[in-house]
Amino acid sequence: MKKHIFTLVFAATLLAFSADLTAPRIDLPLNEGDTELLAKSAKLHNPQLMSWVDGPAGKALYLDNKLGEKNHALLTIPIPDEIRNGQPFTISMQVKTPAQLHKSRQYELLRITNGKKPGLRLHLSWKRFRTELSEDGINAVSLCAPTGSSPQVEPDRWYSIGITYDGKEMRFYRNGEILWSKEATYKVSEKAKELRIGATSSQGVCYYYEGAITNFKFFAEALTAEEMAKLAIIQ
Repeated sequence: MKKHIFTLVFAATLLAFSADLTAPRIDLPLNEGDTELLAKSAKLHNPQLMSWVDGPAGKALYLDNKLGEKNHALLTIPIPDEIRNGQPFTISMQVKTPAQLHKSRQYELLRITNGKKPGLRLHLSWKRFRTELSEDGINAVSLCAPTGSSPQVEPDRWYSIGITYDGKEMRFYRNGEILWSKEATYKVSEKAKELRIGATSSQGVCYYYEGAITNFKFFAEALTAEEMAKLAIIQ
């Protein structure tokens, strides 16, 4: 009963939210429960490592990226023009952390490669969500909440996370609250063609995510704090 009530609240919130905002440029629900259907919206790498688990509303895509394995599950989509051109944007998603959360391991959620360093990267390490930016493709700046300023991420738990960029300042949200904001600029190489979700690469030594992801959205504008709070739907 509790699950059904939550699903109804989730649907009602989405209807109210869509009435207030323009539609996202990219919307990957990742709750279809159908890998073949998902393949029509994104390129799937190593789909044999993907499965479906219960999510905040419906199903959620689980990436079974085990430590030390050669192949890694990830999704790729074309880079939105707004990110490439440094224009305002918002990225949001819900993620469930692994049941065994290794403190020093880097769990890759999102990455756009920019030379040797990421133009934009979102990952989980040392039990905190972090963002990395690079303008020159060589030197990367790590942005995260200062140690002790916010609770650490817990294992086996759903979180709503999001990044907004208004052209000058980047903000990171967790469960609808701003964890940090900082003036920042970045540049994405013209050679970069795709946005990667779930891993740096499909094979070899790299960073990758082990856990569930759902409700990935990209907006071609920087959403407000109130709007980001509406996106934060946690089970």
